[in-house]
Amino acid sequence: MLRSRRFRWRRSGDAVPTGEMPATVAHRTPQCCVCGRATVVNLDAAALLAWQRGALVQVAFPNLNAAERELLISGTHPSCWDTLSEDDD
Repeated sequence: MLRSRRFRWRRSGDAVPTGEMPATVAHRTPQCCVCGRATVVNLDAAALLAWQRGALVQVAFPNLNAAERELLISGTHPSCWDTLSEDDD
């Protein structure tokens, strides 16, 4: 957990640790438009910071597949996305 870490808030809203940056951080996704649940995922701290500062999600997280990147962007779970796709048929 990051409880003991102190953060300094910048105007952009990015939380920047005053000490050494942790390797991974917990990130809460937006609520899913289908089921209404949010997800907490562990992400590389440097990659998350790059994305928050404007990097494209596929550039910041090249190791994630398209469904995982969509979860970060919109909060839509892969199974919920499948549900949306079934409705189109």
